[in-house]
Amino acid sequence: MKHLNKENINKNQVETVEQFKVLSYLKSTFKLDEIELYLYDKATIKLIDKNKVQAYFKYNKQT
Repeated sequence: MKHLNKENINKNQVETVEQFKVLSYLKSTFKLDEIELYLYDKATIKLIDKNKVQAYFKYNKQT
């Protein structure tokens, strides 16, 4: 699992197109200074908020 720092996030530096689409959604939905992001697998990004609550966002091409 790879941690995404602010530079990675700002430059959209991910490994797959699926991760890019998930990251775009997360950037438009959350305050980035209050979360940590990790590349979990080829289609999933793990989010941890400031309260240490975890969520997994997975790209689904059908939705």
